[in-house]
Amino acid sequence: MFDELCGHLGQHGVGPAGPPFAIYYDEEFREEAADIELAAPVAGPLPETARIKIREMPTIDKLACIIHEGGYKTIGGTYTQLLSWIEANGYRPGGPCREIYLRGPESGDDTSTYVTEIQLPVEKA
Repeated sequence: MFDELCGHLGQHGVGPAGPPFAIYYDEEFREEAADIELAAPVAGPLPETARIKIREMPTIDKLACIIHEGGYKTIGGTYTQLLSWIEANGYRPGGPCREIYLRGPESGDDTSTYVTEIQLPVEKA
């Protein structure tokens, strides 16, 4: 799906204004039929399609964030660390999770070089 998004950007001569990211709307991890939105900030106007929409991301007051270094197969442990910190500090998840892909497959086949920032909105428990 990122290929479709990047192809649309390239077709219209619009470059990304930052790293791509995904928003996960499911409260629990789902291997199949997950409710995911893929996105990239854009540096200019872009026509919409049936599947590609332009919208402004809402501001989030409080986020708990953690950096995951490595491939996506091991990201579950990083989520566990983040959720443990949230609970230990008197918070609870307060909205959909975002994964910002700071370095990913475009950087090569060595998944150990991937860097993903996980952002989870929080509110006081």
